[in-house]
Amino acid sequence: MRVVAAAGLVAEPWRNGGGITREISAHSDAAGLVWRLSLAKIDRDGPFSAFPGLRRILTVVDGDGLVLDLGARRLSAQPLQPVAFDGGATVTARLAGGPVRVLNVIWRPAAVAAAVRLWRGGAPGGDSPAPGPAPAALHVLAGSCRLADGTLLAAGDSAIDPLPVVALGAGALMVAVRLDPPGACPAP
Repeated sequence: MRVVAAAGLVAEPWRNGGGITREISAHSDAAGLVWRLSLAKIDRDGPFSAFPGLRRILTVVDGDGLVLDLGARRLSAQPLQPVAFDGGATVTARLAGGPVRVLNVIWRPAAVAAAVRLWRGGAPGGDSPAPGPAPAALHVLAGSCRLADGTLLAAGDSAIDPLPVVALGAGALMVAVRLDPPGACPAP
């Protein structure tokens, strides 16, 4: 397990120069990128960088949302509702009401299958960690959670290959990312 503190994330320009991203973690092999988890700030309308041959799940984690124009199709990226699309598509984003922060999962579908789910602590009817294998990554948006070894993750922290979550604090909100063999990725 590796904990990535929010303070340790380094700002990098997007491939197309249109924004800033902070990579949380990534894995590559001889064929290229296998998966990448990052946070990006979007403060103006404009095009996304293209990632041909890859898939993408975008989750608005702060702000009012985005409208994603993919040519013949439009996606509404509402806060805390993951949306998936072709990473190689030509995408232009329009802010719904001001700057947003998004959590991106980008992956090569021939190598892995990805799924994203939000977990909430202390909320009636909220999603909570499912029994079974831990997700490949966790990112805490609000509150805190405790892992099986006692590690406490606070807002802004991420864990890669984490141990199972044993407790979500009241008001906790986190994103769980699953990465499994192709065709075998149930929701986290």
